[in-house]
Amino acid sequence: MKTESDRLLDLAEEGLYKKVSHVGCSDSKSVGLYSEAQRVHWYCYKCGESGHRKLGQKSITELLEIQNAKNATKDKQDKSTKDFVSSQEIIPKDAQNVPMNKRDWLYGAGFSDEMVDSWYPTIYYSPKLNRIGITNNLIGFRTYTQLRSIDGTYPKYLNRGGDQTLYRIDSNDFVILVEDWLSALRLIMLNIPVLCLFGTNLKDIYITRIKHSSKIKEVYIWLDNDTAGHKGTKEAKRSLRFYTELDVKVITTLRDPKMYTDEYIKEIVDEARSKE
Repeated sequence: MKTESDRLLDLAEEGLYKKVSHVGCSDSKSVGLYSEAQRVHWYCYKCGESGHRKLGQKSITELLEIQNAKNATKDKQDKSTKDFVSSQEIIPKDAQNVPMNKRDWLYGAGFSDEMVDSWYPTIYYSPKLNRIGITNNLIGFRTYTQLRSIDGTYPKYLNRGGDQTLYRIDSNDFVILVEDWLSALRLIMLNIPVLCLFGTNLKDIYITRIKHSSKIKEVYIWLDNDTAGHKGTKEAKRSLRFYTELDVKVITTLRDPKMYTDEYIKEIVDEARSKE
């Protein structure tokens, strides 16, 4: 419901400059309406009350309604997130193909509409959580998933399921550690052996798996170029060198792996492997 000040400012913005009544003050036309180049005003000559705002600016009432609607949506999303976290679900029950208007994050990672469609249900969308999910359906399981917030809802990532996050590491002499499942998927599409940390923490189970692999001789750490990624890289490098006798190297790029083209990913990996 609009306030009396909002009503008067709306009249002023519509160009109704004649005097009007001030509801709640007097039935007489005691209010003057004024318009300037960038804002509008009203002033009551009887009680002295006044108001102003920028041209085209939403009223306080409208702004409050918008904020309340946003808060209600956020509370609903937060509750949905908590409900999912507390459940035993690996994949949300409402998983569906990613709608066209929710694909910006995937577009930024080099996925065309055709690719997004073809990768469903490995890549999916949950309307209830308003998150894009990626599961390990492509390698014959559905034992874990990573859901990414696309509207700023905290936390940014939800990880569910087991630790089956390695791909082709037992048939190659190297493996690349990445931070998120979409980056891992991009490497998997190029048949590059990868281990997804689902974060920046190298768990003991991963170290053990790498250490006991009969073929792995080199480990490459390729995490995001941010504070968390730098810290995770440093700790992972130290742990791997302490617990294994493998050659541990770091791949450093301005952006994380999923943001590069297939050709450039292969070039980065080949260049890293060619260094002594």
